[in-house]
Amino acid sequence: MLKILAQLISGLLGDELQSTADRAKTSAICGVLVALLVFIGAIFVLIAAFLGLSQLVSPAIAALILAGSAFLIALIIYVGWRASAQKKKLQQQQQLKAKQQALMASAAVAVVPSLFKKPVLFAALPLLTVALIALNTKKKNDNSK
Repeated sequence: MLKILAQLISGLLGDELQSTADRAKTSAICGVLVALLVFIGAIFVLIAAFLGLSQLVSPAIAALILAGSAFLIALIIYVGWRASAQKKKLQQQQQLKAKQQALMASAAVAVVPSLFKKPVLFAALPLLTVALIALNTKKKNDNSK
């Protein structure tokens, strides 16, 4: 019974894997073609912009204007990209901190029943609480630097 079920599952997974691979190939080919055509279009737009500017100013100045514009656009994109990456990193750090706090709370709740069974550990509960608070505040002070 399990052997038949295993063969059925592996067959389904194999078909799904092949389908996914085919979609990835098609997407990659289409993406490369689109990128190539966009690149060719951008080259022609730059040529047209250069020819138009060279009629107004000298060809050297036209080339400098186009280069400066390209650098300015690249700088704007770079600054936006870095700001986005910084925001994402901050969100990930906040999520990690929330998960760590939830894990600490879960561990504390899991330990409470065993503390009631042993009076010595129950008596040490205030000391453990103070130690946890001290460790948590030390981490907060380190992150603020």
